[in-house]
Amino acid sequence: MSKMDKKGAVELSMTTIIIIVIGITVLSLGLVWIRSIFSDVGGITKEAFSRGEAEIAQITGDVDEPLSVSPDNLDIEQGDTGDASITVNNLESDEYDVSLTVESVGGGDIACAFDDTFDTTSDTYTLGSGDQLTSLKVLVEDKGSDLGRYGCRIKVAGFPDDASVSLLVNIE
Repeated sequence: MSKMDKKGAVELSMTTIIIIVIGITVLSLGLVWIRSIFSDVGGITKEAFSRGEAEIAQITGDVDEPLSVSPDNLDIEQGDTGDASITVNNLESDEYDVSLTVESVGGGDIACAFDDTFDTTSDTYTLGSGDQLTSLKVLVEDKGSDLGRYGCRIKVAGFPDDASVSLLVNIE
């Protein structure tokens, strides 16, 4: 075997190795890109379903309870914000002036507030017999909580029997 044949064999193997390295690099980058697209689509889908459920609950309302929240389980990222719709039903035969309060529970550093006042106490609303309040939302902001489950306790005052409901908040 001549010296020339050995040089060609070495060059061929070097070219093959370079092509394999480039191929693996392109494949790895492609897989990372596809993974990020699927995680973005998953997040968008989850958010769309959550908003859809909240809108349906806002339209139909839970007419059997004086106070309801939808969704009742909210998933947010660390340092992010989210919201849930609140429905207040006057199941009594008289007209009442009602207001709501919210407090964070579970020990996390989350802030719960209403969208009408951006505070822990809502405005006062007058509800006649059979009326519903569906335009109110509770806003939840994570201010540095650890991963885990926390909550917001929402209370309505003004009815003969005060009602409360909990919004579970999962920090992911």
